Amino acid sequence: MVLVQAGEQSNRFAALVARTLDATIVGVPLDITAQKQGYPVLADLAQLRIPYPQAVVETTDRIVRDEPQLVKSYLKGLIAGIHCSRLISHAL
Repeated sequence: MVLVQAGEQSNRFAALVARTLDATIVGVPLDITAQKQGYPVLADLAQLRIPYPQAVVETTDRIVRDEPQLVKSYLKGLIAGIHCSRLISHAL
């Protein structure tokens, strides 16, 4: 098996359709599109209860270089939100 960085979701799905990739991870709405086009679900990480972040945080090198406090504050907020959602889900 070879893991390939194939970009964002629509690029990965296009590569799957073009048979450049054998499998990929997709989320809504491309998971539904893939199933309608006959691609089988190999694993549903939600059903398997495997925590997997579907969101990717991206920015430019310029923002990282010129606005490090903004980047740090954003990531702190993101982490706090994830922590809070996990606390709430465990309380339910």
